[in-house]
This record gives sequence, C-alpha cells and structure tokens, in this order.
Amino acid sequence: MLNKYYTILGVSPGASQDEIKKAYRKLAKKYHPDKNNGVENKELESKFKECTEAYNALTGKEKSSFFGFDMGSRHGDFTANGFSSGFVNLDEVSDYFSGFGKSSRNTTRISYVISLKDALKPPIKVTVKYTRNDKCSDCNGIGGEIETCQYCHGAGRVPSRIAFIAAFSPCPKCNGRKVQIKSKCLTCNGTGKNPSIEQKSVSFDVPLTAFLGNDLVVHGHGSWNAELQKYEDLIVSFQVDFGDYTCFFNGIDLSALSYMYHPDMNLKDGDLIINKKIPFADILLGYKTEITIPDGKKHKISIPYSDVIENKMFIKIKGAGFYHSNRHRDVSRSDLVINVIPEYPDKLSPDQKKILQNFNKK
Repeated sequence: MLNKYYTILGVSPGASQDEIKKAYRKLAKKYHPDKNNGVENKELESKFKECTEAYNALTGKEKSSFFGFDMGSRHGDFTANGFSSGFVNLDEVSDYFSGFGKSSRNTTRISYVISLKDALKPPIKVTVKYTRNDKCSDCNGIGGEIETCQYCHGAGRVPSRIAFIAAFSPCPKCNGRKVQIKSKCLTCNGTGKNPSIEQKSVSFDVPLTAFLGNDLVVHGHGSWNAELQKYEDLIVSFQVDFGDYTCFFNGIDLSALSYMYHPDMNLKDGDLIINKKIPFADILLGYKTEITIPDGKKHKISIPYSDVIENKMFIKIKGAGFYHSNRHRDVSRSDLVINVIPEYPDKLSPDQKKILQNFNKK
C-alpha cells in the first residue's frame, strides 16, 4: 500500500521526510484547485486529493496531527465548487489556540468611572447606561433580501493556502455568512441595524479584581451585528477615580510618582500609595493618630523613632489596598502605603530657635 503512495509523489521507497515534503509541495502547487481560478475541474481536484492523501500517509498525518484532529479527514464531507479534500479550517485552528480571556472582535465598548471607595467595598454591583444600535425591524436585522453567495456557492469559506498547507478561509465576499444581499433594505441601507440609536442600561456584579487593567465582558448587550446575526458583546472598561492615591502595578515608572520610593516598601500589584504631611516635631517625638483608609474604615497608625533614624518614612497597613489575583487566580488584598513627608514651619520664633540651639549644643 505504501509503495503506491511513493509512486504518487514520485519518490523512491524509503525516501526521507524532507524528500517527501519537497515532492508534495511541488505537486500541491501544481494541482491545487486555486490554480484553476475557482472553475470546477474534477481531474485537478482528484489529483490534489490523491497527493494530499499520499503525503498524509507517508508522514503519519492520518494517525495524528499537531492540532489535535485528523487533518486528512476532518473536512472530508465538505464540498465547495464540487470537490472535497483534507483541508485545514483556519477558523478552527485559531479557536483552538485562543483561550483564557478571549473576547469577540465584534464588540461595543464603553467606559465606566467608579470611586475608589466603591471599588473597595464588595459586593460591587453597578448599572451602566450606554447607547447601541438595535436590529432593523423592517428586515429583521438581515440587511435586505438575500440570496446564496455566488462566490463560495453558499459554503461560507473558500480554499486557501499557507505555504504548502491546504486550508480554508472565510469567503471574502460574504465574510462567511454563506449569503449575500440581493437588494438592500431601504430603512437600514443594508446594515441590518436600526438607524436610530437606542438608550440602554444593564446591571451586573463586578469581580473584585476587575479594576486592575481588566475589561469586563457583558455578553449579548452590545449593538446588533448583521454578519453574526446576534447582538455583540458589551465591553466595559473601568476607570477608578483614585483621588490623592496612586495604585502600583507592574511596569509603573516609580520615578514618575509623587513620593520617595524606599526599597523596603516592597510594593506589589494593587498596593495603594498616598502622601501624608506630618509636622517634623511630631515625627521626632513619636507620631500616633487615627486615619480613615480608602474603604471608609478607621485605622490607627504610628511612626516609631527607630524608623525615623533609619529613614523609613512610610507606614504600611496590611490588607487595605486593592484586590488582586495571582497566577492561580487566588484573590487577596494588597496593602496601603502611607508615604510620610516631614512638614517644616515657614519660619521659627525666637523661642523655637533657642530650643533648637540648646538641643544642638547637647
């Protein structure tokens, strides 16, 4: 049986994989259906299928493939322009490799501003108001009177090629819809969308970790998409009003921040940083006070004199920063870092000068 495949490819039995590959490339280029400009040619299609089958058999492709499916038979039942063969569907390969965090390219995007306090108090439920185009009621979102696509004959995809690999790609005329508009709807001019913009609102729960550079996908609440025949996803990009705070995340330029960075701060994603001016005399005498942290809770803070001597002019409050998740998706809360800025008087009174002079003598 294998001798037959060697003969088809025009190589001798026992030929190396490189020789088999070179022979197949040459024959695939010669017999590929695209060579006939989309015109049906049974002989050309049969030859191409034959050499593809031989190549798959001699290289072990019919037993397994890198993509996890049989490239030689996956699309054996598909017929476009009258032929069927072992083509790779580019859309399926793409879907196989896309994965976590994927969102549709056909989306409606909006921005939503939330206060720092609200972003730190779960459960977080928001209601967003936005505009979108509903589907046209006159043509039911189709765009007009339709007919089978003449280019792909209703297949929705056409033969294509990447190097020597035979493949399928979406039809360039109907974009994979399998149909084309014969006469446009007069109301929507063929778009399938209602020309007037509709006001919409939607409420949803927000994950605790959604505010650190992540977008939230609300499926099916975007504008009407005539090509997909469904409503697009609504992508909500959150913008947090940090006020006087700075939120640390990987890649931030520390030199651009408005505080003196100390290595012992050991900042991590989600840490909140704020400057706090404290009179220098209070710092030297041992500063203690109660502050309100971003989520509205009260917290006592103090600056030990030992930290002042070591120039560690910051206070870290554990678990008072932003929520974040690690690579295992475990959710935890970062820290709040208070950067202490000594506040000096504009001028000294005679008594204050005398006290400092006496202190200096000692």
